[in-house]
Amino acid sequence: MSENNYPKGLLSFTYNVNNNDEVKKLAINDLNQAMALFELDNEEKAVVKSFAEQGVNDANWANYCAALRGEVENIIPTCW
Repeated sequence: MSENNYPKGLLSFTYNVNNNDEVKKLAINDLNQAMALFELDNEEKAVVKSFAEQGVNDANWANYCAALRGEVENIIPTCW
């Protein structure tokens, strides 16, 4: 994975960790490097690390939604 061919952001990271075996393996072995591929900001990194450490809970879900909101708000007008 020497080239970064992935769209940046939490949405792309989430999709690719779940649907791309190479990214999933990297996230399991080196989460920081996997997040770097998607240029996650500090808030997004904190959310991902919290999920990795604590799993799904109400607080993590709320933080994930908050971190993703701006990205989704920018995408939706270009989609529909």
